[in-house]
Amino acid sequence: MIAPSYPLHALAGWMILLLALFGVGLLLVWFSFSGRRTILTRRFARLVRDDSPDLGAQHDLRSWAQRWARSHLDPDAPDASQREDLRLLACAGWRQREAYVALLGLRVLLPILSSVGAMIHASTQRPDLSGIDLMLRAFIAGTVGLLAPKLLLRLAATARVRRLREEVGVFAEILCVLFDAGLSLEQSLRVLTREGGTILTDLRLELELVLRHIVAGADRAQALALVLDELQIAELSDLVRLLCQIERHGGAAQQPLREFCRLLDDRRRTELQETVSKLSAKMTIVMILFLFPALLVFIGGPGFIALKRALEGAVG
Repeated sequence: MIAPSYPLHALAGWMILLLALFGVGLLLVWFSFSGRRTILTRRFARLVRDDSPDLGAQHDLRSWAQRWARSHLDPDAPDASQREDLRLLACAGWRQREAYVALLGLRVLLPILSSVGAMIHASTQRPDLSGIDLMLRAFIAGTVGLLAPKLLLRLAATARVRRLREEVGVFAEILCVLFDAGLSLEQSLRVLTREGGTILTDLRLELELVLRHIVAGADRAQALALVLDELQIAELSDLVRLLCQIERHGGAAQQPLREFCRLLDDRRRTELQETVSKLSAKMTIVMILFLFPALLVFIGGPGFIALKRALEGAVG
């Protein structure tokens, strides 16, 4: 029996709905990005003249979208999920507000697009599907589209945190050398951001942000703690606390940094020993499951064959 062809007008309706949803999402993202200069102008005028300039009614929708975006970009918001998203974005190296707006847009658009796409694909491939099956496939696709951005962001953040942990020891060693040469903390950071691009590929971006905070007038210790503690890397947090204490109380920094490097090497050696111990236990399980049966067959096989032949000869 030939399956009935899918009606063209229904397929056109699905395509129009998909394009309409995609267009609405693009408009929301565009409105959130646009109007930033207008908002800054109004804020400056309100602070200086205690009023806001009349920029026309055409900016009302942009202003609303910008206020909505800024309300969702507050790092001190009580929402735990928002703080987690901001921390993951910082760990992944995407600290711009546009990155958070893009994440929000993906969380809104991707489930809708994936659900509609799954329904269109299922309807075109199997027109005889019932409504329940169609909605079930749309629900599964929407769930995957909802969870995919957070999962991909977490994977990117985990990979970058692993690379940052590997660069902390090199960063501390270079700081020791630069302090021995007579450079201050700010001068050392400038040298690392200017010349250490090939050595500190990921950490250099964080150091540039620290320098921008220092140039803006922040205290060195405060800028270091504000930027680097957000990554929640144990080794980097310990190094930041050490540098903050040296910056506040003064004194020679070479000896504490060398002791920190020695402690970091001991910690890494301990972690490596733990990894090797876990790997040996895993390999023991693998050997028991796969190598021991083969070894038993190889060693006991000839004996079983000889015993079988002897029994056959005795019976015969």
